[in-house]
This record gives sequence, C-alpha cells and structure tokens, in this order.
Amino acid sequence: MAWKDVTITDAGEKLLAEMVNGSELILTRAAIGAGTVPVDELPSLTDVIKPITAPALLAGEDPTEGGKIIKIQVRNDGVAETTRMRQIAIYAKTDHEDEVLFVILQDEIGEEIPAYDEFPQFDIEQWVTLALSRTNNITVTVNPLAFVPAVEFEREVKRLDTTKADKTEISNPNLLDNWYFADPINQRGNESYTVDRATAYNEYTIDRWTLGNKGKIDLSNGGIILQKTTDDHTCNFSQQVESIKTFAGKQITFSVLLKGNVALAVTVNGAAASNLYNNSEIGICKFNYKFPDIITSNYISFTVQARDMNPITIVAAKLELGDRQTLARQEGGKWVLNDPPPNKALELAKCQMYYWISEMLFTGWCTTSALSSRLICNVQFPVKMRVRPAVTIVSSKGTLNCVSNFASQSDVELGEEGATVMDIGLRNDGFSIIKCDWNDRTSTEPYCFKVIADADL
Repeated sequence: MAWKDVTITDAGEKLLAEMVNGSELILTRAAIGAGTVPVDELPSLTDVIKPITAPALLAGEDPTEGGKIIKIQVRNDGVAETTRMRQIAIYAKTDHEDEVLFVILQDEIGEEIPAYDEFPQFDIEQWVTLALSRTNNITVTVNPLAFVPAVEFEREVKRLDTTKADKTEISNPNLLDNWYFADPINQRGNESYTVDRATAYNEYTIDRWTLGNKGKIDLSNGGIILQKTTDDHTCNFSQQVESIKTFAGKQITFSVLLKGNVALAVTVNGAAASNLYNNSEIGICKFNYKFPDIITSNYISFTVQARDMNPITIVAAKLELGDRQTLARQEGGKWVLNDPPPNKALELAKCQMYYWISEMLFTGWCTTSALSSRLICNVQFPVKMRVRPAVTIVSSKGTLNCVSNFASQSDVELGEEGATVMDIGLRNDGFSIIKCDWNDRTSTEPYCFKVIADADL
C-alpha cells in the first residue's frame, strides 16, 4: 500500500545534518504502531503510538537514483488478535548520536495484521525510499530474523556471478570533493582564475581546489582548462584533504581523466611523490601511492601539475582506497565515467563546510544605549562548517565590511573598522552579533547584509 504521510522527524533532521558533515548514518531497527497523531505532530514524535509487538524487521536495501530504498518486513509472530497497523517507524543513529526515531510513516486506514493462529504465513513487505543524494555513508542494520524470498535470493546470486565476471563494474567511493569539472561547484562565481606567485600563492578557485605558482584555469563545458602563464614556473591545481587517519599506512589511487602533459603528485609529511603523463587525447592518468604508517602533516595535497605551456583539459578526478582506478572505463574507444555525475546539491553542501557565500540578504537590528555599535542578528549557515570560519560582512551593493540600510539598500557610512562579526556570538553553524564602527547609532531601524564564511584549509 501507499502510505499517506511520510515524515523525517526533527531528531532525524539532526542526524541528516551530522551525515552531511561526514558522520555515518546507521538505520538500526523498525517498529509498527496501531495509533495515529495529527500530521503536524509527526515531526516531534519520538516513538510509535500504541506499539504492536509483531516483528517489523529491516530486511534489506537497494540503491536508486537520488536515494536508497529500504525494505521493511512485517510478520504476525505473537499476534493474538487481529489488529491494524497505522504507523511504521525507522530508527537510526550516527557515530556520535544515540538512536532516535528517524522516519515515521502514517496512514489512517493502514494495513490489517491478522492473528497468528488465523494466518501463520502472513508476511508483507513495505518499501521506503529515502530521497538522499549522499548514500555511500548510510548503513542498514539488517535483522538476522528477516526472510529472503527465493526469487530475491536467486536474483542476488545472479548479480554476484555477474560482478565476479566483470569486476570493473564495482566503483569505490570518491574521497575528493567537487570532482566533476564539466559542471563544478563554483561559489566564487568567476569563469576564469589566474594566479601569479609574485602576488599570490595557492589561491582558491572553484570550491575546494587551489591554483598555485603562475597559471590560470578557465571553465568550459567539457571540463576546466589548466595552463601555465610562464615557462619558468610550475602551475599546480590541488585539493587538500584532512582525513589523516583514513590514509595512514593505506594504498590509494589518485586518477584524473584529462588531456595534456602533466604530473600527478601526492604531498604528505612535507614531501611530494609524483608520476608523469602525457595524454594526446582525453584519457586516464593513474597514480598509485602507499602512505606512511605515521602522518605528521595536518593535511594531504593531491595535485595536477602542468608541465609545459600547452593547455590541459581536465574532466574529472578521483581519490580512492586500493590499487585500481574506478573513475572511468573505455567504451567503443572512448573514456566514460563509471558513475553518473555527482548530485550538485550534495556537492554544494560538502563544499559549504569549507566556504559559503550567502545569496540572500540577512537582517540585523541596532541595539540601544551602551551597545549601540552592535547589530543583533540570527545567521544560520546552511551546514555546520568544519571549524569556526572567518566571516566577512558584505553590503547589498557588494562592499566588503559594510552593511546596507534596509529601506534604501544604500551602504551605511562606517569608520575604518567597518562591520565585523564578534567572536562572542560566532559558531561553526552561524553567528548572532555584528560590531559596526559608527557613532551613537541608537535607532532600532533594520540593516541588511550578505555573508562570506571561510573555513578553507
């Protein structure tokens, strides 16, 4: 049957926020109930209403486009009298949070569950689709009491046989962020980025990627174009990764789908290792590397380095554990990606843990009396950032360290210190106080501003 109301609870939303920040989401168990509540009360539920003792078992999972399908098996073992199931609950936890009610399904009519003595073979399956773009860190705790139908068992055997015959179909998780350069996350908004070592070094370009020494990148429909701007310097396009424990003593593969003359490099503990490649057409460059058992550096850099003045087209990149690349495969003489392009909403959320530019205007109100230099506001970042960020306040006209009059949208005249976020109200998920360098501003009229929050490495 189709359940009328399906809701992620308030506690479940908190678990999803933890998952976006890198925690593993573990679906622990299922339960069923005979009662109902008004729809607007579903998000606040912590348990099913009028629990039914019949087994409700997490019985399996299947990936689907844009999410994961969870199978729930309901039987009537121990049910003495016929009853009606009107709620199904899925419970979950993360590495850091205790088990909570994650998802609740409710229907006023529901499904009848007969008494065991009347129908001992009763067994129904309910399928719940979790529309989540990031599913590689979701674990389903399958109940060992769940039955596997014969047709499903046979299908799984065939799938395993096919997998053994063609291991290239297995694709490992990509440990890089913003890896698909044909359609990258680009919050800074430029179509081209240029860096000159004389004035800047390792500047951020598209999200999570830096450009070092003397060179430029241009965004194009088929990828990014990396190019040196002078022959006497290198040009490095890099991503820095923090998960040191993930890599200590491990074998990894860093692969890039590109055209051009490059070196792929891994920098750790202050030393770099690299391999050279020269692709005359779009193809795979693959670098295998085994990390030392002890890593003392704060982060690891993965770099594509231009080796001559010719432009380099970079389509995609992948970092994975193991000694083989699963980024792309050849079909009909051409290289194609093993996996579909990443979900942009998820990639944006991952990137916003490091850097965020608000699109909307926020509003703040001036306090009175001795605190007249402060604007009180409530700015919530879209995701929890990796650390407390450095925050820049921007007026509606784009002026840095400035706020705007809410009514006229004109910049407010401030002193040298401008508008700055106060540490006392700054967290890694938002802030609440802005200090403005103005004199005796006791009006309670509102002011508006945008935000740049930077927690990049």
